Amino acid sequence: MDGFNENKDSIKCHCSQYDNKFLNNDRKHILTGNLQIIKNNKLRKIFSKGPKYREPAKINFETSRETIKSGIEDFIKSISETKKKGIYIFEHWKFSLLELVDNKIDKYSDKIRSKSIKSVFNDPDAKAELKRLKEHFVIVPIDKAASNISFICKQHYASVIVSELKYNPGHTCNNYDTYELVNDSSIGIVNRHRTTLSQYGHQMKEEMDCLPSMYWIPKMHKNPIGERFIIASPKCSLKPLLKDASSIPKLFQIQA
Repeated sequence: MDGFNENKDSIKCHCSQYDNKFLNNDRKHILTGNLQIIKNNKLRKIFSKGPKYREPAKINFETSRETIKSGIEDFIKSISETKKKGIYIFEHWKFSLLELVDNKIDKYSDKIRSKSIKSVFNDPDAKAELKRLKEHFVIVPIDKAASNISFICKQHYASVIVSELKYNPGHTCNNYDTYELVNDSSIGIVNRHRTTLSQYGHQMKEEMDCLPSMYWIPKMHKNPIGERFIIASPKCSLKPLLKDASSIPKLFQIQA
């Protein structure tokens, strides 16, 4: 962030290479949900289906069974830690569940004939187009319209985050600031989180010893366009504590 704060051109702006119809008049940079910015027709069609769309894939029953088995084992491990019970207690349940899975596979493996699908992402032109878009833009969903995609100039995207953080090495925080500058490494912060968690009876797993990322998505329904800032990650150091905190309102909801 220091490098970008000192030199905005460390992240290139490619907006001048595109038609002005993709520029946002308030931002003077590209911030658009117009999919015409995608030149490849096949890739544009995929993007039009939204970020949750997945291309049809040929069914591999053996791989599917192993994935289900792995999911069951992960669940058993999680529930055994929560309930303080040995994993062996769940063996019979696991065996019965996999038996049901095997019966379903035997029933449908001969009936289902998967068609061979040619992925758009194996098309050289589509791959080249996607590479270009990723080099020029940050591609994120649109707030309140998660099935729609926006393309945002990378330089502008970084500028908005710096502005939101009021990032300035010499800035002194006050009581009204949302963010506080911490002069510590990521490892140091995570270690402090580990200590805090231990005080509440939690043990941080190895895969959780990291910090969440910050990003933003545009509020296209606002005029001028606004931002929604999100700090989140499927794995981060305070995840166990956040789970406890989110469970508290649920108890009130049950009592209500």
